[in-house]
Amino acid sequence: MIRQIKEFWRSRHRSAYKDLAIKYKVSPLKVYRLAHGGRASSNVDSDILDELLQRGIISGIRPY
Repeated sequence: MIRQIKEFWRSRHRSAYKDLAIKYKVSPLKVYRLAHGGRASSNVDSDILDELLQRGIISGIRPY
């Protein structure tokens, strides 16, 4: 957990993660986890992944 927080603070996309977090009312760390391979557990998470894909932050979404 501490490592993820450190990586989040060093991320070049931190401002995008914060913008999406405000838009979808989740924490920026949750957006960071989704962008780095986290599993979507709700429709909001899927919407966040779709927007990350549109912004070019992630290259694809893995089907589960």
